[in-house]
Amino acid sequence: MSHRGEGICVFVGPSLSATAVSEVLPAATVLGPAAQGDVYRAARMRPTALAIVDGYFERVPAVWHKEILWALHEGIPVYGSSSMGALRAAELAAFGMVGVGWVFERFVSGELTDDDEVAVAHGNADDGYRVISEAMVNIRRTLDHAVTSGVLDAGDAAGLVRLAKARFYPDRSWPQLLSDAEESGMTRSAAELRTWLPSGRIDQKRLDALDLLDLLRTAAPAQVEVPWSFEHTIWWDMLVRSAGVVDGSGSHGVVLDLVIDELRLDDGAFGQAYRGAMLRALAVAEAGRENLHPGQAAVRDEANALCHRLGLTDQPAFEAWLVGNRLDLAQFTEITATETALALVMTRRGPEAMAQLPDHLRVTGQFGHLLAKAEHKQKVLAAVGQDNPAASATGTDAATLYENWFRAHGSAVPADVDAWARAAGYRDEDAFRRVLARDAVYRMLERT
Repeated sequence: MSHRGEGICVFVGPSLSATAVSEVLPAATVLGPAAQGDVYRAARMRPTALAIVDGYFERVPAVWHKEILWALHEGIPVYGSSSMGALRAAELAAFGMVGVGWVFERFVSGELTDDDEVAVAHGNADDGYRVISEAMVNIRRTLDHAVTSGVLDAGDAAGLVRLAKARFYPDRSWPQLLSDAEESGMTRSAAELRTWLPSGRIDQKRLDALDLLDLLRTAAPAQVEVPWSFEHTIWWDMLVRSAGVVDGSGSHGVVLDLVIDELRLDDGAFGQAYRGAMLRALAVAEAGRENLHPGQAAVRDEANALCHRLGLTDQPAFEAWLVGNRLDLAQFTEITATETALALVMTRRGPEAMAQLPDHLRVTGQFGHLLAKAEHKQKVLAAVGQDNPAASATGTDAATLYENWFRAHGSAVPADVDAWARAAGYRDEDAFRRVLARDAVYRMLERT
């Protein structure tokens, strides 16, 4: 029985082109090489099967074993072949992942063990993942074929394998290997191999990928029943948060990466947000290290404060905000608990953070401008003996100063100005009032 590949997701490139996949499985969803999080995202779409041929190495985090295990635990058959798929299938065969092909068989037997056996340098998606180097497994199979074809003897073939293996994987190619062979004194073998290669070269990775597609075409995906339990860990939760569908609503959810892409389009916003996220991650780690666990009352107070900052003044507004941010009440409570723990860390580490603030301003290009403003303001105020003026020196009172400042910043005067001032980095309300008075008097003097 032949299948069109309905519901099957195939991660492929550069071992095989998308066109080649479509010729065998015309209804399959063809994806690029798998990176960390891609299998999890695809599995959330509830495919009939996942087939991993290619995956990223080095510069991009590789597809994680845990996400394959999660797919298997969800009852989704996962197949691997040729390249990264063969590696993961060999590693997870005992857990139910199905491996196909010569490369998989060599890894699962232990004959091959190094990831670089299948690694190649290649172009990007726009370039069709054009292969730039030669896979070590292809070199091995081709040289084996050269021996059986009488082109090389076993000793020369073994020597050529050693020369190829000694090269870093992006530098492996047939021209490079032939050059290395000539420099090593294997001139005759190199010449014979050069003549034979156009007709004798074997692309084992491609052959294995086609074997996998043929299996998916001729047989229904295997039924998955795993006898093991899937263990949730903090690392798994981190992957779900970074790679998951933000609304958890199935096939029409927006992938979190697409939300981050919108942030990247806002010039400069990503860097600022990423720095904030990094500091948040470090603060969370510090809260865990110091075993800071805020009580329910503190979390409740933080939830109320957060709602106030966001302008969520009634239940309908709060519920609409939850929907808009793809959160449920439990997740909101988790966020506010984290915020409360972060506040504790900030209180404990406040002096250290303030000590780092000048250098932060320097490396972000703000310090010089702020210094010039502060020096000029101090000079103007000191000249008239008003370097520490009272609110009355502005011709008004503190309440009016507050109202004017908060209105200019698009918000209402908070009910507890002292608490707001402390959260905003002032020592207390008096310090906040002093800063407003100095600025108001300075502006008055500058206008005269």
